[in-house]
Amino acid sequence: MDWLKTLTGTRRSSRSDQDFPVATRKTISGVPPMKTTDATILSSQGLIQGDTPTASMLHISTSPNSYYQHKYGAHAAGGINMDRGGFGHALDGTNFGAVFDGVTAGGAVNAHAAQAFTDYTLRWFSQHKDVLSNMPTTLQPQLKLLFEQATSYENNPGGDHQAEGGSATAVVATFRRVPGPDVKFQLIGGYVGDAACVVLHPAHGARLVTKSRRREGCPSDTGGQLMMCMGISGKVLPLVHPIVPGTLVILTTDGFTDNVHRRDIENIVPLIVESTFFQDPVPTSVGLKHPGRLPDYEELFNLLRAAPRSELTAVTCHDATTRLGNYVQWVTRSLKAQEERFYTLSTELDEWRAKGQAENGRAQALEHQLEQLIAARGHSKLAGKTDDCLLCVMKPYHSPLALKRT
Repeated sequence: MDWLKTLTGTRRSSRSDQDFPVATRKTISGVPPMKTTDATILSSQGLIQGDTPTASMLHISTSPNSYYQHKYGAHAAGGINMDRGGFGHALDGTNFGAVFDGVTAGGAVNAHAAQAFTDYTLRWFSQHKDVLSNMPTTLQPQLKLLFEQATSYENNPGGDHQAEGGSATAVVATFRRVPGPDVKFQLIGGYVGDAACVVLHPAHGARLVTKSRRREGCPSDTGGQLMMCMGISGKVLPLVHPIVPGTLVILTTDGFTDNVHRRDIENIVPLIVESTFFQDPVPTSVGLKHPGRLPDYEELFNLLRAAPRSELTAVTCHDATTRLGNYVQWVTRSLKAQEERFYTLSTELDEWRAKGQAENGRAQALEHQLEQLIAARGHSKLAGKTDDCLLCVMKPYHSPLALKRT
């Protein structure tokens, strides 16, 4: 019950707690402004770009709006995207970013919690990122303190954005110039749960540097999460990874990673990012070769063979977010259509039942259609997982200041 002791002031702080800095409300001048999902908008917000081309974010959902309306009521007909995040730019010329995935079924409270975690973490990075160690054993307790601050009662926005009890997985990252004559960086960050970080090196391909903590075969298990006013469930895991100029770093939620063939993810991600095929939405005439499974590397390679490819160093952050987003919407298209019909019919049937007219002919017809849909779903498994999805793509630096020898 340490979290309760913290709220009531009875927990004894350690020396390291007292020395660890907190984020204030001040803004840092002399750098492009931070960009985040908008706290006042619950629905998906699409492409979010900064004032530099070195970071970009895509905020979408592959779940149908009828799902949100059925689960949360008519006020949620436009959707509730519980994934939240943002990116910013530091005075030393480097970038930083944070992505939080509100745990499914929480609704608005989880969106508000994920947003509050985002806002606090980005402010902290803008003011104190140089405090973070590049030694994993030291970095881990630092990140734990950062996340404890983000989940504290003081960071709960309250009011219309009440977030108490809301929870989210997390992945955060920033960059540091490595001293020496060669231009090299380190990615420094961490994660809780199944949020992911993929590093795309211009010469060595992709590397998934986060490892999911889920129970095998259990997508409903997040592997850990932050909980507003209640602390951290699960382990905080540090990330320290070498980075060179031209590298792209992707911070994302399981709305993306659950829709990529896990065995081939490190081969598939570069294929998507470098192919112009996914620059625009995939035509409806192009379907999956095997509707019951996600495409593996071989299937994607054959599909994209004729499309022009870009060198990774020529791919912008905007291009990368666009292509990854079009891919995930393509692989979930059939499942989304199926769920759209299911939840539309379910909502109408619930309305008839609420009127006390379950025996009405229309209500009985709806019930029969739903039974048929449920039976069809059991027999024909479609690939993918409909979910909220947030993709944040960054390069290590936004300004030549980051290239100065240190």
